[in-house]
Amino acid sequence: MMIVLGAPTAALPYYQRGLAICEESHITGAQLINSLHNVAALLPLLGKTSEAVAMSRRANELAAGTGDKNIVSIGQRRLGEVLEKTGDLNGALAAFRQSLTLRQELSAVDPSNLQTRRDLSFLQEDLGQVQRKLGRATEAQDAFRRSVAIRQELAASDPLNVQAQRDLGFAYLKEGSAENTQKAISIFRNISTADPVNLLARRDLAVAYERAGSLQAAAGQNAQAIENYRRVLQSARDWLARDTENLFANQMLASAHIKLSETLAASGDKPQALQSAQTASALYEQLDKKDPNNNEFSRGCAIAAFALGKTLSDSPRCSEAKTNFEKSAALVEELRKKDVLQPMDAQLPGEIAKAIERCNRQSHN
Repeated sequence: MMIVLGAPTAALPYYQRGLAICEESHITGAQLINSLHNVAALLPLLGKTSEAVAMSRRANELAAGTGDKNIVSIGQRRLGEVLEKTGDLNGALAAFRQSLTLRQELSAVDPSNLQTRRDLSFLQEDLGQVQRKLGRATEAQDAFRRSVAIRQELAASDPLNVQAQRDLGFAYLKEGSAENTQKAISIFRNISTADPVNLLARRDLAVAYERAGSLQAAAGQNAQAIENYRRVLQSARDWLARDTENLFANQMLASAHIKLSETLAASGDKPQALQSAQTASALYEQLDKKDPNNNEFSRGCAIAAFALGKTLSDSPRCSEAKTNFEKSAALVEELRKKDVLQPMDAQLPGEIAKAIERCNRQSHN
């Protein structure tokens, strides 16, 4: 529950205690394997990447000893997730493929098993995400389409099954096209309307709005993007009105402010862009103080400081911009030293360095 509510590192001690109980009580089998995977999944957030991989591999060795294809398939998928988090994309791809092969064998034995079909769709998504990160766009799209096809089949077979509809919505989102993103919004809006107090449904809708906004901003459709980012802000505020300390909702709010700031700046509204960047920076600072071991929050602080610097760099406040750029650079370097810098951020150190150099040139003119 803590993971759903936005405090994954707060859940780690409970998982570690569960693992300790298993080992102290000499509990073996699926319970021990699952406990190992639960801890391994969260260790990368603390920068403990080697420990996470070693623990996940230990769980898989135990799984292999059971001879149970289902347990082994689950273990390979969870190993793939850990390897992906630690940046070993080729290793993750191999693990996901092994899991998929086993899951396909299970499905061939029992084609009517809906859970196995659902698991197949998740594995196709996993493959698609890693292939996309590796730059294999065609292979990634093929995998996402296979996931969508399975989810469409499952949703059509049980139209009243909310989970099947939700699964389909996320398959559309991960496929990533503008058309399918709008389909996802429609699904999540219907679920949210049918159950207005369901915060998870509202979160799903906000995620879809954010994805739509990103696509629109990339296409230069700034007005539409701004509208969707403001919908995300409202969703986060509604959530926080019910749960003021929710870290996930605060992170959603901060992230939306960064994207809104960038899009407002691109549309020429620099005062509002500055205001959103300042808000994002303050929110991430608060999150980092509440959970200093969460590298996602440290990354958020770095991205927010960079965004704030950019909103200041074309104004007389260039020295303030440089301060924020230097702060961002320091945070990124800390993440790099901890070996938790995301592959998507590989260009960030260079971009920050260029921004600092531009400030230096401005100060000498």
